[in-house]
Amino acid sequence: RDRLAALGQMAAGLAHEIRNPLGAIKGAAQLLNTRPQALLPAASEGPNSEEENEEENEEEEYVGIIVEEVNRLDRVVSQFLGYARPYRGEYLPLDVNDVIRKSIQLLQQHAAETEILSALAPDLPQVRANAEQLHQVFLNLGLNGIQASKARGQLRIETQTRQAEGHTQSFVEIRFIDDGAGITPEMRSNIFIPFFTTKDGGTGLGLPICQRIVENHGGIIEVSSEPGQGAVFSVVIPAQGAKTTQTAT
Repeated sequence: RDRLAALGQMAAGLAHEIRNPLGAIKGAAQLLNTRPQALLPAASEGPNSEEENEEENEEEEYVGIIVEEVNRLDRVVSQFLGYARPYRGEYLPLDVNDVIRKSIQLLQQHAAETEILSALAPDLPQVRANAEQLHQVFLNLGLNGIQASKARGQLRIETQTRQAEGHTQSFVEIRFIDDGAGITPEMRSNIFIPFFTTKDGGTGLGLPICQRIVENHGGIIEVSSEPGQGAVFSVVIPAQGAKTTQTAT
């Protein structure tokens, strides 16, 4: 445990060291891309003017690539730090349904051809949580469901109370159900591993961060799926006042 803790601290420090030069590179590239034309070499009116214009266009393209790749790396670093850092924010009693409704409003903007349906239990008990972090989890799972859904498909979001078998302890369960291609058993065993992704341009940190947030709330994320039959991601969090063996960090 000590070695893993030290490795985590080293990785977070490394991420900071990567971010600093990334900021300098991005700033320099943006300055190059926005230089006034008066400061650029004047294009001659001779036979080489067309060639010089092509060179300038190539320079702008290369600068654009630099800025784009720096932004991509910065997103990776930001998400990695979000995964590596323990959360020390405030946990307050809240209604999960309120957070879900706000998340659905934002998800609607990304659901061009996906119908979002909801079935929210009216008598849902409150949970002790951080609304902003739960909102982040719900947005990530919702966007994954939208992207996984078939063309003109559906994403269904449900909330319900769940009892622990043989106990009086109660939980709040939030289910994200898509009608996509499903997840193979091999993928299911890897989706919560940092940097594992099947998406072009994905960082592979979205689901691990969601898992970390939910675990910090004393809960778990369950996944059930069959290839060709969609997938169900269930967030299970202890209801307020429920005893749990896990504590938020």
